[in-house]
Amino acid sequence: MRASQIGAYAGRTAGGITVDESWRESDGLVNTSSARFPAGAPSRQLNRDQIHPGIWNVFPTVEGDHMWLQVD
Repeated sequence: MRASQIGAYAGRTAGGITVDESWRESDGLVNTSSARFPAGAPSRQLNRDQIHPGIWNVFPTVEGDHMWLQVD
């Protein structure tokens, strides 16, 4: 039953956050939207040459399997 409910919610939370289809993308544990940065927080796409303190410097989404990632 729970599997049929995943991704079924759409609307506005009590805190005013809009949850829509973009929240369905997931790594299997956490949806991608909430994993990037807190909703409403200042953010920008990561530029390793210009790191901005005080805001979320957002890494690009990596496509692939967890076993595919390697740490060098």
